[in-house]
Amino acid sequence: ENMLKVMIVDDEFYFREALKVSLPWADLGFIICGEAKNGKDALNQVETLEPDIILVDINMPMMDGLEFVQETKSRGLGIKIVILTGHSEFQYAKQALQLGVHNYLLKPIDEEELKAALFELKNEIERETNIKIEFNRLRQQVKESVPLVREKFLNELIQGNLTRNSKDISKKMAYLNIHLNSEYYRVTTIEINHERDEDWNDEDLQLWKFAVTNIACELLGDSFTREVCYDNNDRICIIIGAKQNGLENQLLLDNRLEAIRAAVSRYLNFTVTIGIG
Repeated sequence: ENMLKVMIVDDEFYFREALKVSLPWADLGFIICGEAKNGKDALNQVETLEPDIILVDINMPMMDGLEFVQETKSRGLGIKIVILTGHSEFQYAKQALQLGVHNYLLKPIDEEELKAALFELKNEIERETNIKIEFNRLRQQVKESVPLVREKFLNELIQGNLTRNSKDISKKMAYLNIHLNSEYYRVTTIEINHERDEDWNDEDLQLWKFAVTNIACELLGDSFTREVCYDNNDRICIIIGAKQNGLENQLLLDNRLEAIRAAVSRYLNFTVTIGIG
């Protein structure tokens, strides 16, 4: 169970002492993490103490409660603040609420009211934490699904299933981080030759697929812009952007593909068949 950190900011020493013993803080799930006698002093400590909640007196020398609230807001610290106020400063308390203070309590402090205000804040902090956790989880999920969406998109591209709205396609390509701007394209398919009766399980197949892909990307080097995906038959498909449709380019590619074929049979215990279109 996480203890929430509470800071007390008040210029009266005895009031701070009384407040510290007025509630069984730890039993309620709170810990007094620090205190300060004015706003300036408090601001210097806030960064290091990182309190969740600050109880601040509205009427203090050096920097009053309202200035302090404004200052913490402008630093974007997201701390919950409760204003402590006497009857004479009641107008200020209302103004403080407009500044985004979460609550105000009248002095002398009623323990039950203080407890209620703290519990309300505790619930709010928990809700916000859950929202944050949920949001980060979703963000992570989206991040993790990008490779799958990418894979699907490249397959659709190869199979000619995409409607030819080039604006949508280029937007999607930018989002998926696919850089394939070229005048001409070639598609190369690499198939691993292995008899189905070899005792390869799915994991083996994935492993060898990645091994062949690594060799292919290594040997294609920087001469070609390219994107790799896998089709439904576990073939490796490489979309290659060719700078021009010349013979020279084709020969260079043929030469590289031959090198890939040779490297696979040298380093791995099987051969591949490569098709190009």
